[in-house]
Amino acid sequence: MGNLEVSNTIKAQLTLTHSKPSPKGLPDGSDPIRQHGVQEQAYGVLLQLREPERTLTLLAAGTGLRISECLGLQWQDVSFAEGMIHIRRTWTCGRVGTPKSKASKGPVPLHPLLSEFIFPLESAHLLFRAG
Repeated sequence: MGNLEVSNTIKAQLTLTHSKPSPKGLPDGSDPIRQHGVQEQAYGVLLQLREPERTLTLLAAGTGLRISECLGLQWQDVSFAEGMIHIRRTWTCGRVGTPKSKASKGPVPLHPLLSEFIFPLESAHLLFRAG
């Protein structure tokens, strides 16, 4: 699947995941985020980003990782077969470090849509540094 197809799939997924009223919706049950088209705006901004910022933004948003954890990733940390990302190091101020807390060291799920988006980057040896 090409990046354009995956991007369209991610856009559809954003719409689906935000199609229910938010827990903090308005008293009438409507969702203020949906009313103002925030998903469409966010997706539009995402499409304007260049690589690697676009993929890093998707990675951080799709996993909840800290930016230092995203920057510390290497391809050996991503298991496409398991659908997991293993957090083993951080990258802050030009230095390799350890994750901030014990909970940060655990693996995080790799959403199938995010996996489809970053998989082509692995074969091109883009995004993460080599191990």
